Amino acid sequence: MRKLLLFLLLLTSLNAQVTDKNFKDKTGDGVAVVVFTSKWAESDGMKYVEGIKGHEDAVIIKVMSEDTKKVCKKLRLRNFPSIALFVNGDKIDTWKGDMDGVIEVDPSDIKDAIEDAIGGDVFWIGKNIEIGELGTKKSISTETFMQKPKKKCIRL
Repeated sequence: MRKLLLFLLLLTSLNAQVTDKNFKDKTGDGVAVVVFTSKWAESDGMKYVEGIKGHEDAVIIKVMSEDTKKVCKKLRLRNFPSIALFVNGDKIDTWKGDMDGVIEVDPSDIKDAIEDAIGGDVFWIGKNIEIGELGTKKSISTETFMQKPKKKCIRL
């Protein structure tokens, strides 16, 4: 009996429910793709994130809107399912479901957003552009930058 109780306790801690109180802890480290759903939603939204788990060490977190009302209000989520991308606790992007529960996003779009978010930043400095991560910046001319093919850039 004691072993069964320990097993159940371990199982519930592994599948701990995400709430308003622990949301920051769950999304605060690394890349987190959060799928917001609801008990009444026809789709749980997991089909939109197929193949994303592990991409650039991303984790997928499924959240019930009823348990995260404050977070949903802050993100202005009214339709479910909806998806949000967090990197080290910062919201990078959201893809909101429409009234029919459809999200206009492919897994490749989410992967691109992850790569853009963890990739180097672009800083404009006069006629030159600095490209790279903090401490490893490289300065090139604006003309050279404009001629090179680029991935999508995130709004800064």
